[in-house]
Amino acid sequence: MTLREKMRVTRRAAGIAAWTFLLVAARIAVRPWARISPAREAAWRSALLRAWGRGLLACGGVQLRVRGMPPHAPFFLVSNHLSSVDQPVLAAATGCVFVSRADVARWPALGFVVRAADTVFIDRSDLRETLRVNAELGKRLDRGYGIHVFPESRISVDGTVKAFRPALLETAVARGMPVHYAAIQYRTPDGSPSVRDSVIWGPEQTFAQSMGAFLRLPYCEATLVFGPAPIQDADRKRLAQTLHDAVAAQLDPAQ
Repeated sequence: MTLREKMRVTRRAAGIAAWTFLLVAARIAVRPWARISPAREAAWRSALLRAWGRGLLACGGVQLRVRGMPPHAPFFLVSNHLSSVDQPVLAAATGCVFVSRADVARWPALGFVVRAADTVFIDRSDLRETLRVNAELGKRLDRGYGIHVFPESRISVDGTVKAFRPALLETAVARGMPVHYAAIQYRTPDGSPSVRDSVIWGPEQTFAQSMGAFLRLPYCEATLVFGPAPIQDADRKRLAQTLHDAVAAQLDPAQ
């Protein structure tokens, strides 16, 4: 890593940390409104998450392009999963609540941040977790929040859309709720490391290593494409397949 890259990483990491601290403090301050005016608290929470996402993208040198119309809360949204940058991208556009693997809640500093954002955690090694998590997603929808799920349940290290698991779609199916979908893609500048080497979180990398590789980039373009209309189906397996195909169809094969 060159001195210029080290300075870039340090500057961006400091900006991300400072902005996150400020927004988490604001989130904690507005949380008591949930008892006074749930609708107002939900709107403020969404606005803060959008501000957090936009600030992180600005600090990290990400140029976000949104195509299509983001859904309005409450909503159920799915997308493909490529990177830890996906969450700020989606937050910037929708202010949504995420589902994350359980161990993230215990990470130093970051765990506190994701808990403050009302993230729903799941231990995928425990088959009993599905019922609990679907119930938690329902509670957040009832509070007026928008929900986002990565149905692949893991990052796609080669950039293709992996099979969508249907289990966490049960909340939408049980409510007869249409599911919105979006496709995420990234592009790095000419002469810089490829998306696979600098944006996608590789299987042999730690979170810090992955973010270090990303923050070294001069800049990065993120494209978020929302589907034209949500999809509804009473069969969650069929719904998962339809959503998978719809997301895959929106990816630009040239990127």
